[in-house]
Amino acid sequence: MKLPLEGISVLDLTHVASGPFCTSMLGQLGADVIKIEPPGTGELMRGAAPFIGTGPLSFYFACVNVEKRYVQIDLKHPEGRELFLDLARRADVVVQNMAPGVVSRLGIDYEAVKAVAPRIIYCSISGFRKGSRYEDLPSFDYIHEAMSGVMSMTGTPGEAPPLPGLPAADMSAGVYGVLAILLALRMRDATGVGQNIEVPLHDCLMSLLPARIGYSYATGDPFPTFGQYHRNFAPFGVFETKDSHLVLTVGSQALWLRVVSAFRGLDQPMFKTQQDRIENMDALYELLSAQFRDRTTAEWVAELRRLGVPAAPIMDTAEVIADPYVKEISQTLEVEGGAYAWHRFPVRFDGFSPRLADPPRRAGADTQAVLTERGYSAEKIGALRAAGVIEGGTENSGP
Repeated sequence: MKLPLEGISVLDLTHVASGPFCTSMLGQLGADVIKIEPPGTGELMRGAAPFIGTGPLSFYFACVNVEKRYVQIDLKHPEGRELFLDLARRADVVVQNMAPGVVSRLGIDYEAVKAVAPRIIYCSISGFRKGSRYEDLPSFDYIHEAMSGVMSMTGTPGEAPPLPGLPAADMSAGVYGVLAILLALRMRDATGVGQNIEVPLHDCLMSLLPARIGYSYATGDPFPTFGQYHRNFAPFGVFETKDSHLVLTVGSQALWLRVVSAFRGLDQPMFKTQQDRIENMDALYELLSAQFRDRTTAEWVAELRRLGVPAAPIMDTAEVIADPYVKEISQTLEVEGGAYAWHRFPVRFDGFSPRLADPPRRAGADTQAVLTERGYSAEKIGALRAAGVIEGGTENSGP
C-alpha cells in the first residue's frame, strides 16, 4: 500500500525530542528519513537511561526515532560539510533543531543548502522566534512551560507549581513541524518553490492556550491555578476513593441530574443550577468526597459509566500500558537486546496505514548503504572513513 510521503527524502539533523518526534512521524508517513549523527556514540540521547532489555538502546531515544536510517558524518570536517551538501542535492527536506547559530557556523544553514538544492524545504525547530528579543535564550521544554503560563495554572493554589508531566512544548513543535513540512510540500508541488520554515517551541505552545490566555486579555487577571477542581464547572475534578483517585467531569445540567441519583444529599436547592453549585462548591465537594471514600475507584467508575456520567480512574503510566485499549493501538518492535511497544501514528486513514516496522538501530548502521545508494564507490567510502569524515557501515549495521 503506497504511503503519502513515499519518494520524499528527509535529512534529519535533530536531537532530543521535538525534532526527532517530527521526523519520526514523517517516516511513518512514508518518507525516507536519514538521521545524521556525529561520530562516536551518536546523538546524546542514545545514552539516556533506561535502556531496552540487555541492549544498548535507550527507551527515550527509541520512542522518537522509529522509521529512520542512521548515518554518521562529522559535520565539523570540511569534507563532512561537502558530503552533507551533496546528500542535500538529492533531498526534499532538511529538519534541524540545533542551538541558535550552529548550522550557520557549520555552513549548512538554509542559504548554503538552497545554493545546491533550490527546491529544498528547510525546517528549523527553535526555542524562540529568530530575530526576537529571546532568540538566543537557552531552550528546553520546561523553559517554555514556565514562560507560557502553563506552570502557573498547574498544581495546588498557593503552592509552588510542579513540573508538568507532559513535555507539551517539545511535542507540539514536533506536530507543527510535520504540518508545516506537508504544507510546504503541497506549495512546492504547485509552484516549484521550496520553503525556509521556522517552528519556535514557544509559539507552538502558546497556540495551544487560546482560552487560558484569552481569559487574561478579557479580565486583566491571571488564569486561576486549577488545583483539584475546575473553577467554572461543578462537580468537575479529582476525587479520592477508598483505594485511589478518579476524575469526574460534569459539564451539563443533564449530567448533573444523573449524578444526583448516585449520591445522597445532592437534591438540594443550593446545588440546583451550575451557578448554584459553583457558589456552594465547598459544601458540594464535602458531600461528594465523603461518599467517594466509601467505595473503590473501580466500583465508582462502573456506577458512573452505567449512568452515562464521564468518569475515569487516574492511571499511572504502568497502568496505562496495561490498558486493553492502549495495547490495541500499540505495536511491539524488536531491537538489539530486547523489544519495546510503541504507539502507531494516531490518525486513521481510509486508504492507507502509516507504517511502524523499522525500529532504531546503532548510530551509523546505514552509512555504507546510504552512501552507496547515492553513488559513492566503495573506495570513496573507505577514504571518507579513513579520514574520519564518516563512521558506521557494514561493521556496525546490526539491529
